[in-house]
Amino acid sequence: MSAGETPGGFRPDQTLDEFLLSAGELLDSLQIPYMVTGSFASSVHGEPRMTLDADLVIDPPNRGALARLVGALQRQDFYVSPEAAAEAFKNRRMFNAISNVTQYKLDLILTKDNPFDRERFARRTRTPFSTGSLWVTSPEDIVLGKLLWGRQMGGSERQERDVAGVLIEQGAALDDAYLDRWADELGVRADLDRVRAVAAPLTPEDAPGEAGEAGDSSPRA
Repeated sequence: MSAGETPGGFRPDQTLDEFLLSAGELLDSLQIPYMVTGSFASSVHGEPRMTLDADLVIDPPNRGALARLVGALQRQDFYVSPEAAAEAFKNRRMFNAISNVTQYKLDLILTKDNPFDRERFARRTRTPFSTGSLWVTSPEDIVLGKLLWGRQMGGSERQERDVAGVLIEQGAALDDAYLDRWADELGVRADLDRVRAVAAPLTPEDAPGEAGEAGDSSPRA
C-alpha cells in the first residue's frame, strides 16, 4: 500500500469518481450486491451534473454481512454508526458513511421487498465508469425512480430535468413497454408523459445544460 492510501484503496487525493469505484470494489470484495443510483446513475445514462455524495442501493444477505461492511468501513477511517446501519437493515431504509480521509459521503440504501425494487435491482447492469466499472441502475429504472422520488417530494424540477436527460440520451434504446407498465403501477404515468413531451423534440446537443442554457450543479435531492 502506497503512502497516504488507506486499506481498500481510499486515498486523500481521490476524486469522487475514484471514491465511488473504491466503494464498489469494497462491496464486491465482501460479496454484497449493490447498484449505483441517484444523480451518479442519471449522469451515466443521461446529462452529467455535479453531486456531492454517492447513492448506493445495497442488498446484504443478512445482518452479519452488513456488520462486516460497517467494520470494513470503520477500519478504513469512515464515520459510520453500527446502530444506524442495524436500524436501516431492520426497516429497509438508508444510513450514511462519511470518509474522514476524503470527506465524501456514501448514502447506503437497503433494498426494499416490493415488486418494483426487486425487479429494478435484478435489472442492474455492470457499466464502464471512469477507469473501471460499477453495477448501475438501468436507464429505465433511474427514470422511474426519479419520477417516483419527485412525486413523493411534491414535484421536483431537478428530478424531471435528470429524467429528461436520460430520455434524450438513451432515445430509442429505452424499453418503453417496461417504462409504461411501471409508470402506471407506480402512479407516475402523467409525469412520465409530461417529461417525454419535453424531451421528444430535443437531441443530445439541445439538451438542458448545453451551451446557451444554465446547468444545475446542485447535489441530488
